[in-house]
Amino acid sequence: VVALADGYWSAPQVVTEGPDPIRLRLLPTAVLRSHLVTPAGDAVPENVILRFNGVPTSHGKIDPFLPESIASCAEEEAGWSCRLPAAPLDLRIEVPGYIPHYLWDFEAHPREIVDLGPLRLERGASIVGWVETPPDFLESDVSIELVPQNSGWMGNPKTHRRMQSLIQKTQVNDRGFFQLRGVNLGGYILSAKHPRLPPVQLFPLEVGSAAEIVLDEKVRLELPADVRVAIDPPLDIAGARWMVELFEPEPLTNAYHTLDEGPAGEDGTWEGHEVASGRYMILISDSQKSEWDREE
Repeated sequence: VVALADGYWSAPQVVTEGPDPIRLRLLPTAVLRSHLVTPAGDAVPENVILRFNGVPTSHGKIDPFLPESIASCAEEEAGWSCRLPAAPLDLRIEVPGYIPHYLWDFEAHPREIVDLGPLRLERGASIVGWVETPPDFLESDVSIELVPQNSGWMGNPKTHRRMQSLIQKTQVNDRGFFQLRGVNLGGYILSAKHPRLPPVQLFPLEVGSAAEIVLDEKVRLELPADVRVAIDPPLDIAGARWMVELFEPEPLTNAYHTLDEGPAGEDGTWEGHEVASGRYMILISDSQKSEWDREE
C-alpha cells in the first residue's frame, strides 16, 4: 500500500492479516536535478536511477518510514530531475554502464529545487566498502590504497616506479565509507591505513569486469597487540643474550620482511613491535648468528 498525493511521498507498506492498522507517513517532497556529462563519443543516457534511504542513526538504524527506495525521475531538455522526500537522505545515483555516484547526508527543504550541476560519468570498475575503527579513532582519518599485485622484482627501480604510479588512493568519509573509481581489471592488494593504528590489508582482490565491487565485510582496524617472547634458557651456550627477529609475510608471496629485531634481556625476555592481529614469524639466534628456533 502506498499513498499518492501531489507534493508528498510515502514509503510502501506491506499489508498483513491482523488487527494492527496500516501507518503511512506523508513527507513533503523536493526536486533534485542535474545534467549528465559523458565521455567523448558516448550518447547521453536516457535512464537515471536514484536510490535513497534515510540517514542511519548512531546505532545504524534507518527510519522505517524512509527505507531504501527508488525516486521517481524524469528526463528534461538539459538533463534529468527526480522527486524525493525532503528529509535527511543518503543517495546513490546510477546510470547503467557507468560508475555510480554517492551523496551522503543530503537534505532539501520542502518544494525546494536543488541543482547538482554537471554529473560527470565514468566507465570502468569501482570498489566500495566500509571501514570500522576502535572507539575514539575516527574513520575519516583512514586512507585507502589499492596496489596492483607485483608483476616484477620491486628492487628494480623501474618496476618500483611503475608500480607506484599505478597505486590508487582515497580517503574514508565521516561515515566510514570509501569508493575507488576507474579501477582497471586485474588483481590488487587493498590497504587501510590510520596514523595511530596498525594497517590492514585485504588480498587477493580480483577485479574481473567493469562493474561495482562491494566488499562483503567491513575493513576493521584494531588496536595494536604487544609481542612478548620468553626464552629458556635465558642465555646462549656462550653466556650471551639471544637475538630475536620478528618477520611479517609479504602479501601473495612466500617471502617475509623484518618488522623488528633486537637482543633479548638477560632474563630471556624480549618485547617487540606493536602489531595488528595476523600471522608472523619469530627467529631466535645466538651470539654467533646461528639459528636455534623459528616459529610462526
